[in-house]
Amino acid sequence: CTVCDTTDIEGAFYSVPGVEKTSPKSCACGIGKYSDGAVCKDCSVTGVNCTTVGLTTESLPVVNGYWRTFSKSTEILPCLNTKHCKGGVDTVDLCSDGYTGPLC
Repeated sequence: CTVCDTTDIEGAFYSVPGVEKTSPKSCACGIGKYSDGAVCKDCSVTGVNCTTVGLTTESLPVVNGYWRTFSKSTEILPCLNTKHCKGGVDTVDLCSDGYTGPLC
């Protein structure tokens, strides 16, 4: 991987397959990090799984038992009953079947 330059995402590498390396869209954060659009941040957020390359704030996968209000939020909250929250990326579909609303 080649380090992206300072006009791209700070701390990112050119590692997005199929995207020309001259494009900022080809920059991706490594495993254990996510991009907030400007900087690669450590994925120290409880309740998310950062084991893939190229995660962004919007694509952070919420793990089972956790919930978040909207896709641009890094505030991940534990559900009142972990069985009610199935996790995922789509904030509209984080609740298990039969449960809705904040914290499912």
